[in-house]
Amino acid sequence: MFPNPITTGTVRVLPQAYTGLQTVTVQIYTASFKLVTTKIFTNRLAGQTVDVALVDNWGQPLASGLFYICVSVDRSRKTTSLVIAP
Repeated sequence: MFPNPITTGTVRVLPQAYTGLQTVTVQIYTASFKLVTTKIFTNRLAGQTVDVALVDNWGQPLASGLFYICVSVDRSRKTTSLVIAP
């Protein structure tokens, strides 16, 4: 995932390795584990990145702070942290 930390805009996520076409789900949680964004990317070819805008499910920009990004492909799930700087 890059850039990290980020100030605003969009973060680019490279999902974990898989083969063929898959559905990639990206969820962003606050530091207190509140789900704020879910993005689903269907028919993504292996090795492609996905761009996720730093807005919540209601279209509001995410505040500065620590977030967790969970990326799911098939039955595999990976979690990493993201810092949004002021």
